[in-house]
Amino acid sequence: MAIQFDCPYCTATLRVHDAAANTIVRCSKCETRLRVPIVPIPQSVRDVPRAAARAAAAARPAEPADWESETITLPNRAAEVLASQLKAAASAPPPEEDADACGIAINVSAPPLIVTPVSPQAAAEAAYQRRQRRPNRGWIWVAGAFLLAAIGIGAGFWMQSQSNVVESLEGEVIAATSLTGFVSQKEVGLSDLEWSAIRAALEQRPAELRSPQMNLKFESAPRGLKVSLTPGKTGDLIAVPLLQTEGVGGFARKNPEVLRAPRIAALAAALKRMSARIQEATAAGRPPDLGDFGLSVGVTVLAGDLGFHCHAVIERNAFPCVFEDRDGRLYFLVPGGTDALTIRPRIAAETNVLPPRMQAQVKVPRATVVRKSEADAEPDSPPASDSGSDADPDVD
Repeated sequence: MAIQFDCPYCTATLRVHDAAANTIVRCSKCETRLRVPIVPIPQSVRDVPRAAARAAAAARPAEPADWESETITLPNRAAEVLASQLKAAASAPPPEEDADACGIAINVSAPPLIVTPVSPQAAAEAAYQRRQRRPNRGWIWVAGAFLLAAIGIGAGFWMQSQSNVVESLEGEVIAATSLTGFVSQKEVGLSDLEWSAIRAALEQRPAELRSPQMNLKFESAPRGLKVSLTPGKTGDLIAVPLLQTEGVGGFARKNPEVLRAPRIAALAAALKRMSARIQEATAAGRPPDLGDFGLSVGVTVLAGDLGFHCHAVIERNAFPCVFEDRDGRLYFLVPGGTDALTIRPRIAAETNVLPPRMQAQVKVPRATVVRKSEADAEPDSPPASDSGSDADPDVD
């Protein structure tokens, strides 16, 4: 005899063997766990004699019952219990009590267990209760986000604290003088054709670049290419002893090649462009225009390895270093009357090798500021000493 009932959630019709009564099964459609109801046996079936029941069972053709072809998904534990019950029922001798048509003993004295289907609302409430009993792990995500934010803020403050600030530096205003530097073919690695084109053009006609801020002159010399700089009428030449500081100076003394390599690479690229410009102009029979090589060639030759990586900032305006002398002082050509400036690394990703947060606050005492117009108005005063020989970096 089979027990047939409907799923209260999806209304699917389920059919199981009566031995599965009062066990837990899963609905084959919605997979909801259900308890199989116990169906009372009709009185007419109970009154069938045992002999007649056995004869009817023997006369029945050996065909599988309907419940045997039904596929029901059961939990592993429920399936094991059902299999053991069926095996025990098959091997046990027929009981003395009344039997149904299938020959399975029925305890008529036990009251039938009527299972009431669970309503969808009750099932939803049960699922809600299960979710409430689960551990709430949302606080883990909140704590993780808070920890990451704290790490980010701490890293920001740490980076701010790593600024290499050089305090109480004093600059000195240098009287009008000529600054000289040299560069050789071996130093920049130009080919003979490129280098000879530059030397020949400058031997024939030195190039002079003039501006209100500075005057530059390119000429050929036995030591190679000679560059001379003279401050213009609107600028002051301020020397800063940056190499003598512990932070930046120590870095420069420990990493000379790190500072030198980007400068030489930039200078070699600029000289190659200058040689190409000269060769093109010579082929066309006209003088070369070298006006745009003042900074890329002239100032780079004079600035030196440390000065190439620095510039002075005054009211958000940047002024490159124009010279580095043998004492490690950097020279900046700034507007006249400047009494304070900040030295920072150049903003160039390919050449920035100094600590990115490095700063040097420089004060220029007003007593050291000497106007060139005032010096010119005093003919009896001794002439300013020419630091050309003292300022020759001798880069060969």
